[in-house]
Amino acid sequence: MTIRSSSRRRFLGSTALGLIAAGPLKVLAEQQKTLAAVEWGGPWLDASKALLADQGQFDVNWILHTGGSAAIIPKIKASLPKVRFDIVHSFPPVTYAMLQEDWLEPLTFEDIPNLQDVPANFLSKDAQQRIINCPTSSIGAFWGYRDDLVEKPIKTAKDLFDPKLKGKICALSPALQSGRFLLALAVEQGGNERNIDPGFEMAKELARIGNIGRVAKSDVDMVNSVTSGETAVAFSSLPTWSRIAQNQKVTFLVKIPDSHGMFKNFISQEEWVLLKGAPNGKAAKEFINWFISPAVHERYCEMMGILPINRKAAAPKRLSFLQMTNDEERERYEYYPDYPYISTQLKHWNERWEAEVVPLL
Repeated sequence: MTIRSSSRRRFLGSTALGLIAAGPLKVLAEQQKTLAAVEWGGPWLDASKALLADQGQFDVNWILHTGGSAAIIPKIKASLPKVRFDIVHSFPPVTYAMLQEDWLEPLTFEDIPNLQDVPANFLSKDAQQRIINCPTSSIGAFWGYRDDLVEKPIKTAKDLFDPKLKGKICALSPALQSGRFLLALAVEQGGNERNIDPGFEMAKELARIGNIGRVAKSDVDMVNSVTSGETAVAFSSLPTWSRIAQNQKVTFLVKIPDSHGMFKNFISQEEWVLLKGAPNGKAAKEFINWFISPAVHERYCEMMGILPINRKAAAPKRLSFLQMTNDEERERYEYYPDYPYISTQLKHWNERWEAEVVPLL
């Protein structure tokens, strides 16, 4: 699916000066370049379009992720050797998969000066130690529920098996959120990325008793399900929860004293990556640098309800519940998945989900 988005203002003053300085044909040709950017729908697209509406430098043709973000991999492969997209809004497992295919253009501080204000631990590198990503936010995924649709407060994982929650849990297949829904279940049962079996067993039990009312096929699907009241309890990323919380009162299951297993913040990040041979590589680098500039990035994070990645951008005040005060809290309430390993397992996890969990729904 593609959406064409043009900015409201078109360099009226600068065009006139440019015609004098560089000649009309050159300037108009530069202005008419349109970036092809792969983006999620929902709040991601809304925020990006809102930012673009207040500038006149970039024109973007949006191509939306369909279903899980990993679906972009076969789309890119099918179009080769032609490169159809300039940049992809990605996150670690998909980025690692593209890196393995040798599709990513290295980024430098010279090309992207604002990258220097991003903590080094968020920067991914290729075998030659060249940066291949530009992080756009530090995000987590965690459990939460709508207060008005859940009679009894949820404090432990056992509460998810309450018969009163029949049909009220929105599950995510491993195709979404890097399998973190399944990973959260596994962690609760003493498992992890390399021991995912406990997660499958818990998912199957929730399906057997009927408490899973929907398996979301996309992030937007999860937002719609919980917002409409079809379901009330879910695991998803901060941007999707922020969208729901705009209209509904939600309790977020982070920093829950009685439960230290699945009710953690499963940390990830979002990032722009530039494809090798991108039709508009130079303009794409300029766009990426603009996107994470302090003022633009701060506004983006405020609209999205996410934590900034640029040190010079302030975090939204309403996200204080996710801010850990010390290393002890981070150890207790945050989980950093091994995304390179997960990226090698997602296909198998998806196949198991379809074979073992779906028939029980």
